[in-house]
Amino acid sequence: MDPVTLEIGLFLDSKLYEHFQREFIDDPEQHLVDFSLALINNVHVLYQQSSMTPNLDIVIVRFELWKKQPTGLDTLAHRNGQAQTLLNLFCRHQATLNPGTDLTDPEHWDHGILLTGALGSRHSPYWKRQHSSPN
Repeated sequence: MDPVTLEIGLFLDSKLYEHFQREFIDDPEQHLVDFSLALINNVHVLYQQSSMTPNLDIVIVRFELWKKQPTGLDTLAHRNGQAQTLLNLFCRHQATLNPGTDLTDPEHWDHGILLTGALGSRHSPYWKRQHSSPN
């Protein structure tokens, strides 16, 4: 059976970029690009295993690293890391960027993926819930 091709739009948000700036003094942008491509490559390799049918080829057709959040995706819009709100806003945002369909535009992607640093922030409600002590 021929592999199925999954075309993705990969988006890295400014909160993740800020995290990499704190962690890597020298060339944080390159470290973030390397990290994100390695992550997608690992998922791609997983779906190439002989036990997985059909095999899945993952192709990045759009890649954006946001040093500043796009309008509508700033931290106030998603209440500083409220996961469901951020997901909803991102889905709408990437849908407005996604051109045409598979049949009409070679730059069209099947799934948008957001790698974010917002949910790991000590200030986000998600992080506080995950790291709070039980009473």
